[in-house]
Amino acid sequence: MRTKTWRGPAPWREKLGLWIAGRGRTKDAGSTNLGRERGDWASLDVWGGRRGPSPDDLVRSYRGTAYACANLCAQGVAAVGLRLYVETRHTQARPKCPTRPLEAADRTWLQSKAVAGKRLARAGDVEEVTDHPLLDLLTRVNDELDGFSLIELTCLYMEIVGSAYWWLPRNRLGIVSAIWVLQPQYVRAKRNAGGMLQSWEYYTGAATMRLSADEVLPFHMPNLRNPYHEGWSPLRAAYEAVALEEKERANAAAILENRARPDVIVSAKGEYGGLGQAEAQRLERRFRRKFRRGSSGGVLVISDEVDVKPLTFPPKDMQNALLHRLTKEDIANAFGVPMSLLQAKDVNRANAEAGHYQLARNAILPRCRRLEQRLSQRLCPLFDERLFVAFDNPVPEDREMALRQRQIHLETGVITINEARREIGREPLKSAATRPETGAEATGKEKRNG
Repeated sequence: MRTKTWRGPAPWREKLGLWIAGRGRTKDAGSTNLGRERGDWASLDVWGGRRGPSPDDLVRSYRGTAYACANLCAQGVAAVGLRLYVETRHTQARPKCPTRPLEAADRTWLQSKAVAGKRLARAGDVEEVTDHPLLDLLTRVNDELDGFSLIELTCLYMEIVGSAYWWLPRNRLGIVSAIWVLQPQYVRAKRNAGGMLQSWEYYTGAATMRLSADEVLPFHMPNLRNPYHEGWSPLRAAYEAVALEEKERANAAAILENRARPDVIVSAKGEYGGLGQAEAQRLERRFRRKFRRGSSGGVLVISDEVDVKPLTFPPKDMQNALLHRLTKEDIANAFGVPMSLLQAKDVNRANAEAGHYQLARNAILPRCRRLEQRLSQRLCPLFDERLFVAFDNPVPEDREMALRQRQIHLETGVITINEARREIGREPLKSAATRPETGAEATGKEKRNG
């Protein structure tokens, strides 16, 4: 049996791809409202009796543990350096923008990436761009935001709503002049019957702004129900735990305010029984004046013939504490945040460093990869097909392992002293030997000198 090899795009393959993308649409093809979906994915329980949250509901739930987890992930990604690179093939001229050659560590890091590694393999040379309009755009985003806020807001919307959108307005020359972050709960994609994107609509209150398909750059978290058109956020995945946490706090606040929960009942005593309304109000005022605020726990002496019955409620502190810890862990697991970063009890330096390492490796690194591939695929070609971006390594290295490895490389002659100094940011030594002598070379030199 012979296997056919695909050689380039074909019209029927493009139609097949559009058909597959269109199958991921909901019934309302132009809506991004998660609350309008039907089925087990949209409901909050297995019986389908509770409606799932809309994007507005998700934004309103940006508080508590979800706020802490989303900020840890978003600020962690925004704090990682984003660099611009240019590839030059053997048949291409050198880039006209200022560049600098890659260090050995930078080249090794880029080779570990899917997109960057492929470009390194096929390019004659890859250099880092030090000055370019795209760098200026990502640094000075618009009149309101800077580069850090741009990445932070984008990641926060993806963590909370599941999708983020950049509006890329052009100047008269057709070049992107600014980047504006749109609120995803007000963005709607307009598609035709075949699922192809036609335009975007942005609801800004009373007015609706219509944007062309190439003016908006969408970012999505993975969504198994609809992988092509909208994202499924970590907050949406843990929304039951988030709603339960909010109810726990509201219940605790109601108890502290003593809402609909009296401590005593005062009733008439004797054969006649019953208190008049005026007498009941008089006794209630006396109780309140005596025991409100800091006078709680005092003694009240009255001459009226009444019966005072203290009310007791079963203790639920242990049960509430356990339930709060479980809901907090569910939310943290959905975001990929270690619990050691969300609590200050029984956390030492070793646990804190391990928590930061887990956060960087399991949460921040995948998010950086998702963003850089999207930007390299959709934003960089608007300036030059040879450009691509890549984040620095967010995972902290093992200092002891790196020091030991550098020492072995120095002793075995893999690197020179100046190369080792360059790795740690020191200036090279002009009078020092470029490579340390190994044991065999030192012995041979002593024999020659006799």
